[in-house]
Amino acid sequence: MQTAEKARFNDLTGVLALYRSLIGTEGCAWNEFYPSEDDIRQDIVQGGLYLLRTDKGEIIAACALGPDPELDEVDGWDSGVQNPMGLMRMAVRKDCQRQGLAGHLLAQVERDAARQGVDSIRLLAAQTNPSAIAFYERAKYRRTGTAHMYGLDWFCYEKLLK
Repeated sequence: MQTAEKARFNDLTGVLALYRSLIGTEGCAWNEFYPSEDDIRQDIVQGGLYLLRTDKGEIIAACALGPDPELDEVDGWDSGVQNPMGLMRMAVRKDCQRQGLAGHLLAQVERDAARQGVDSIRLLAAQTNPSAIAFYERAKYRRTGTAHMYGLDWFCYEKLLK
């Protein structure tokens, strides 16, 4: 199994291509404006964009972990958390889905986050994305409520790391 690595600036185009390739797939809430090149650049600057690659170096999975002030506005999170981070933009290339790559990437991100002192990972899953909902629930994320943001309805999930 591949080891997750942090993205570099020369990965920006490949990550954007991965994200764009998933627009229009079942449950995907993304569009031609989101995620943007600026979102990816910010994830790289913050050191929180994780990638999995093929043996040939092609990007097959990505996700970002970092501060997300917009999530702080959502009610229902565990009140004892001191250092939460948001998990954003989880993506696996279409021809590589259903092979355990998202779970593998997520487990590595969680371990890295715990080593960095993060005590909770929070995320939003579109209510129209049954695959994402099932994935996060299998990964032991707890549904904490709902939110209406960005013109969509979301389930809020949180996993305590400590």
